[in-house]
Amino acid sequence: PGATAAAAAPAVVARRLNDWGSEGSKPVPSWDKDDCESRSFSDITSQIRDSHAQLGEGGRKARVLVTGAAGFIGSHVAAYCANELGFETVAVDDLSGGFMRNVPEGATFVKVDLKDADAVAKLFVEHGPFDYVYHLAAYAAEGLSHFIRRFNYRNNLEASVSVINQAVLSKSVKCIVFTSSIA
Repeated sequence: PGATAAAAAPAVVARRLNDWGSEGSKPVPSWDKDDCESRSFSDITSQIRDSHAQLGEGGRKARVLVTGAAGFIGSHVAAYCANELGFETVAVDDLSGGFMRNVPEGATFVKVDLKDADAVAKLFVEHGPFDYVYHLAAYAAEGLSHFIRRFNYRNNLEASVSVINQAVLSKSVKCIVFTSSIA
């Protein structure tokens, strides 16, 4: 989401899938740079902003849910979605590891514990329909994780299942992006 640094870097879009050839032959490269299109990040962003600005029913803007939006990565994703792409952005966090000061302007903040499946269902009903979900909420404790397995299981796995289940049940989510720094 660093727009200035990323705008200068070319983005490569591969058009060919990997073909490993017949048995005993050398692997064929999964992509050939001559078969790729190179565009700047700012060009791709402009295309996304222009093509997705009016996505929903009744001509509404695309709506995105960003979990973990008070954390470092989530706050940057939420800011980019709201302020660069022009999406209606719902920023969710339970504030157990993030900070309100990180939640970007232009996003609607909702405090939700994603382990609570009923609360997640209510989130989708009251703030949806969502077109995209960026699931970035997780508890990350490098060095401690093996001592607090049950805690991590509930925070990371059960919470993720709640978000994914609601995204599927909503029938409006086109894409779910899950990422984590170390969780």
